[in-house]
Amino acid sequence: MHDGDFVYLDVRWAEPGWYEAMRFRLAGWLPEQLVATGVEKGVLEAHQQTNGQLVALTTQGISLTEPGPHSLTQENCQQLAEVLRMESDNDEWFQDLSEKSTSFPDGFGTNFRRLLIETLHRKKT
Repeated sequence: MHDGDFVYLDVRWAEPGWYEAMRFRLAGWLPEQLVATGVEKGVLEAHQQTNGQLVALTTQGISLTEPGPHSLTQENCQQLAEVLRMESDNDEWFQDLSEKSTSFPDGFGTNFRRLLIETLHRKKT
């Protein structure tokens, strides 16, 4: 038996709707087209209000993006950052992300959000 290290990589990103749910949880907002796509895929729900849409994650959206016990590894965050970059049509949305805590009901906890944003910013050059 080999006594070696292993790396846990979260591959839920391959599931339909992961990108929309992950980006919403990370940034706190989405362009209208991604909201519509997320609703179609069952990871978001949107309700029209007088001042715009109220968007929230569904149980499926939470399930696809909820950090697990191994989510905080540098290797996992690196992989998630690469998938987010690959799925994005441009990188402007994550260049504006701050590592400061953003509080909204469906957001991530501070540690995971900070680590993922640091990883996204590190590779943007």
